[in-house]
Amino acid sequence: MHSLVAKIPNALTISRLLLIPVVLFLLPTAPVSALIVAGFAFFTDYLDGTLARRLGASSSLGALLDPIADKIIALALMGFFAYQGSLSASYFVLSATRDIAQLMAIPVLMGWKKIPFKVAPKTLPKVATTAKYLIIACLLLQAFEPLAPFCALGVVVLILPSSIMELFILLGYSQRFHQILKGTHDTFE
Repeated sequence: MHSLVAKIPNALTISRLLLIPVVLFLLPTAPVSALIVAGFAFFTDYLDGTLARRLGASSSLGALLDPIADKIIALALMGFFAYQGSLSASYFVLSATRDIAQLMAIPVLMGWKKIPFKVAPKTLPKVATTAKYLIIACLLLQAFEPLAPFCALGVVVLILPSSIMELFILLGYSQRFHQILKGTHDTFE
């Protein structure tokens, strides 16, 4: 396979990171444009993994970058909506705690402790990330006046199950982090 083609999935992941400031800049004054850019960013989350598998271009860098990009975009957008008052501060703190704990594990394990590890998410973290993205999508879609009541209801309905998943994942992640530190496990799931 051509080396340039093999780089497409990672380039899509990096583009997702680069789109975050654009979305945050557009949100206060051009929410519809922000929704379009955010929609493209979320689509790249699907596309990068799909292309990596289909092109045989999966890489350890991509496996590491993709969840980092997921967490950073979620933190940025949820932080905006929590600051704005559209998102529960307690949900934001819970979700941010999980995301920041996971992001901080990377420099601690790889940089400071020099402990290699793998990232192989199971179904629950993927479902939790999807729920988080749906909450963000509902908040973004509130820019369309006719959809606003339905979107607000969507946020209310999703917050409790999403919070439970976030808490469960955070507790399991903490336990796995300690197992990796002790050398009894090598994979975050």
